[in-house]
Amino acid sequence: MKIKKMKKLKEEKVNYSSLGSINWDYDSDSSIFCKVDEAKKVNIYVLNNFNIKESSRYIKTVKSCVERFDNNTYPIIFANIFNQGGLIYMAQLILELLSPRIALNIYGAFRDSDIFKDNKIFNDEILSSFSDSKNCEVLNYEKLINKTNKVDYGNQIKDTLSDVVIFNGKKFKKEVEPIKKKLKNPRKPTDIIVFTDGFTFSAGAVMMKFLQYYGAAITVGYFPYPNLGNIPFDSGSSASALFSYKILQSFNIEEYKKLEKLNLYLSVPGAQIFYNKNDVNHPLEYEVTPVDEIVEIYPKYENAYNILNDEGYESFVNESLKIIEKYKNRCNPKNNKLLLLTSDCDGKFRNNYTHGGYKCNEDGTWSQECVPSYCDIGFIFDHTKHKCVIDICSDSKPQFDPDPENETNPENETKPENETNEESDHESEETSIFSFKNSVFLILFIVFCLIIISLIVTIIVCIRIKRRNINKEINSIDDMNLDEKMNTH
Repeated sequence: MKIKKMKKLKEEKVNYSSLGSINWDYDSDSSIFCKVDEAKKVNIYVLNNFNIKESSRYIKTVKSCVERFDNNTYPIIFANIFNQGGLIYMAQLILELLSPRIALNIYGAFRDSDIFKDNKIFNDEILSSFSDSKNCEVLNYEKLINKTNKVDYGNQIKDTLSDVVIFNGKKFKKEVEPIKKKLKNPRKPTDIIVFTDGFTFSAGAVMMKFLQYYGAAITVGYFPYPNLGNIPFDSGSSASALFSYKILQSFNIEEYKKLEKLNLYLSVPGAQIFYNKNDVNHPLEYEVTPVDEIVEIYPKYENAYNILNDEGYESFVNESLKIIEKYKNRCNPKNNKLLLLTSDCDGKFRNNYTHGGYKCNEDGTWSQECVPSYCDIGFIFDHTKHKCVIDICSDSKPQFDPDPENETNPENETKPENETNEESDHESEETSIFSFKNSVFLILFIVFCLIIISLIVTIIVCIRIKRRNINKEINSIDDMNLDEKMNTH
């Protein structure tokens, strides 16, 4: 739940054009800026929201920035500044084009309420953004609200949710996959720095948490609370899809009217977001994902938007270059998703569509242990199963399906800690079935061998008997000949 004073928001509206003399290569509605700094040899993104009035212009700016950055191999610095969210479509677009080796589907479920069940919200345009989690086909309104499920998060926190849906789905894949295929210089996660202030929420927090979950970048916290020091903080808050105050105003809700009289507005989580469709008990809203690094870039500044002026810009760039240099040899042992990607690991996997890198040791140095982390287009890396699986929403279907029996983890890889007991039981059941099949096969093989041996023995015995009879006949003939000779004499 998010409550803010309406007047205060108006007073704090930022005039970006007055914040400095930096010339940006591209910008869109003062929401996203980017440039290539040839002197520092870095690429810079600055983003503060996904609440876009002209989405086509925003997408065009993002594509222009991506194309501009792809003409060099410099590291990318991404400043996520007080991001108050907006369209999850835009968040996923930035996420996958910023770190194009990853591919994902964002799963969610709507909270059961009068607002959710009112079809004034879910018009055809809105519904086209949600797909069935089983086949990625677009849902109709009746199917969306057809079923609800009780969910227990623990600690006496319960909820009632719709069936799990996929946000964006095939529509998104058709837009982003052609761009990813054309990239010449996709950056490795250790060449991408993403700053967040901890005040980022909604779609902004969803983007940060997926970046962390997929090990897609080095996440860095800045502008902490006073005297916080180097204590890690969450990369974002309220990582859910919100019903904004504009939606709530259309409903006759007594509590909301009371807030309006106090000059406040209210946004409530309308849908929970999940990393995968089978893990509805762990929505992102309740998941804490500490950043990899902490820097206090603005201990003396009051305005977090100082990255847009000369002094703040220099601070961000200089701190980023230090961290990138550090991660060439060091890493965060608490983040087992962020890997040092290398093609040396590719040959250690059992197929050519799985890729990965070296994991971090407990002492904060890179190991020589290869683990998988990303896949070719058409697949998604499933962190629960720890393998590549077919992307049901992809517009680029692979020529072959992954074989679940042959596509296994490298021999030197440990099982993920978050594997569920249900999956372990399923694997045990499969192992038992496999053992039973092996036993039957062994018995049949032994019987077959015994039959063959019996046949061979029978043939040998028959041959011996035959030879014995022949010898007897020969001996009998010889005796007869001998008698004839004796009688003649």
